[in-house]
Amino acid sequence: MKARGTTLAILMAVLLLILSPGLAYADESGDSSTESEEFQYLNLFHYKLVDDELHITRAVDDPHYDEEGNVAFNDRCMITSLTIPETLPVDGVSYPVEYIDGSIWDGTGAFMDCFNLSYVKLPSTLRSIGDKAFSGCTSLTSVTLPDGLEYLGSSAFNSCTSLKSVNIPRGCRTHEYAGEQAYPGPFANTPALTSVTLEDGRETIGNGFFEYSGITQITIPDSVTSLGSWAFYGTENLETVNLSENSQLESIGWKAFSGSGLKSFFMPDTVSFVDVGAFAGCGRLETVRLSAAMTCNQYQTERGYDTGVFNGCDSLTNIIFPAGLTRIGRCWFFDSPIETVTIPATVTEIEDSAFRYCLNLEEVLFEDGCSLETIGSCAFRKDGALEEFDFPETIKTIGTQAFENCGLTSVVLPDSLETLHAGAFNGCGSLASVTIPANMTYDWGYNNGAFEGSNALKTVVFKPGVTKIDAGLFGWNEGLESIEIPEGVTAIGARAFRRAYSLKTVVLPQSLTQIDEEAFSDCTSLETMTFRGGRPTVESSICANVVATVYFGAWDEVPDNWGGDLTFVGEIPGVVDSSTLDVPESNRGSYVRPGNLTRARTSTSPRFPETWGSEWGGRWSRAMSDFRDLNEGYVGGM
Repeated sequence: MKARGTTLAILMAVLLLILSPGLAYADESGDSSTESEEFQYLNLFHYKLVDDELHITRAVDDPHYDEEGNVAFNDRCMITSLTIPETLPVDGVSYPVEYIDGSIWDGTGAFMDCFNLSYVKLPSTLRSIGDKAFSGCTSLTSVTLPDGLEYLGSSAFNSCTSLKSVNIPRGCRTHEYAGEQAYPGPFANTPALTSVTLEDGRETIGNGFFEYSGITQITIPDSVTSLGSWAFYGTENLETVNLSENSQLESIGWKAFSGSGLKSFFMPDTVSFVDVGAFAGCGRLETVRLSAAMTCNQYQTERGYDTGVFNGCDSLTNIIFPAGLTRIGRCWFFDSPIETVTIPATVTEIEDSAFRYCLNLEEVLFEDGCSLETIGSCAFRKDGALEEFDFPETIKTIGTQAFENCGLTSVVLPDSLETLHAGAFNGCGSLASVTIPANMTYDWGYNNGAFEGSNALKTVVFKPGVTKIDAGLFGWNEGLESIEIPEGVTAIGARAFRRAYSLKTVVLPQSLTQIDEEAFSDCTSLETMTFRGGRPTVESSICANVVATVYFGAWDEVPDNWGGDLTFVGEIPGVVDSSTLDVPESNRGSYVRPGNLTRARTSTSPRFPETWGSEWGGRWSRAMSDFRDLNEGYVGGM
């Protein structure tokens, strides 16, 4: 009996909930909300209370059938004019109308696809117009949004193809993700929309607000600080954006004007951030005035993920830099089609990737009085049309991969240059000659050469005063066939010519005193090395994997640890040769006796060829601690 009573109580509770006009439920956060039953207004729309706030939920949508039983039309298709009252009654109490519902998730909007609706008057009490609320109302020609409107949903008026004019209240925001493919902006795809009034005092123009609209010009209020992503995307008729000298604009969002019909854009000095692709595809854009404070978003790793600010601006020929500009910012012209640019005299730095992927850039000019000191990493990387670059005598630093894969044919580095960073001229396939200044230091931080892959390089000129060939400088270059190191150079750094696979001849100066490890390692085409001076200090494996002939003159000892299969010849035509030779224990080379060599010694069994003379005989089978006179016996004990 007790069980029957419990079951009856549960059934009555369920029935009470079903019949109750105020339904209680828990949302995802666990908070309890209430909504009333749904009411109908004048056979136009349904509404209800949600937490004591009145929502218009949907237009009437009863179907009407033809003689064959198919739906001929719905009631919403019959609505031509709509005036929404300020208040609506619920159980005898009047509530202000605050919400017109819609959802991007389930693709519904309160008046969506009311395609005969040509007039709508919205109440002053309205706070929110939901996603897709009036989407597809193709007969609607104008709308006045109330001053108190706070939210205008994604696709709220999307595809209202007859809409010609609209005002935007200053406090109205849109969907956080509006402007992306899944969330079109509130006025997306409105080709007839030409008149837009933005009320003073608003701070943003939200994401995707006018994408693919028909606007031809727009005045941005001075109070606006940000233009959202996709804000004017695809507005092909938009030619003019008016910004006053008092504008407070600070940021321009991702693809904000991409694909628009802009012919010019004058950026206020207050702009500090311009996102990727902001003006991409503006094919008619001819003139741009930039802000000195402008910064750009970090580019993606390779072309194709995202594009630069001015990518596809094929008509861009007039770039106006602000007075007193000191920097060409990071990625400012990344992936843009500009063909020429003049750097203002006041600019001291061209930042990383500033002109990267400018495939059409042919000419970089500098105003008189140039003060440029720094060219950043990848600044002109992959500018294949850039064949000449006249480096000003003010430059102190050239960054990593700054000119990689450029079309340069000749490079004369300025005397002012202090630091050349790794791979600065890698992959410059047309680069035939390079001039190296006296006081330059090469920073090979990535363990590769400055000219790696620049395989047309045949001529290297060293300016007077060069004292060292820095580590890695010419490593991994397959163009060089010969190199003559000038007098005054005292040291060759580690791997300075490593894997210079085409290098055949090397001439080294009298001034040379030091060769660091692997300096000529893996130079597999090397045939001869000629030392004009005394024996340098040699680090390990300077000629690893090399088969070559080494010519020396003024040596009294063959250095150890060369690492290659070398033949040492102690004669240099026209040079006074040494008369004494000391052969180290671990040297791997074989030796050709010079004609004037009269004394030699070795600490182990020697590798001297028989051609050195019969006077050597079998007595050289034992270690010698003192020099032997080659023609008259030996000196010292044996």
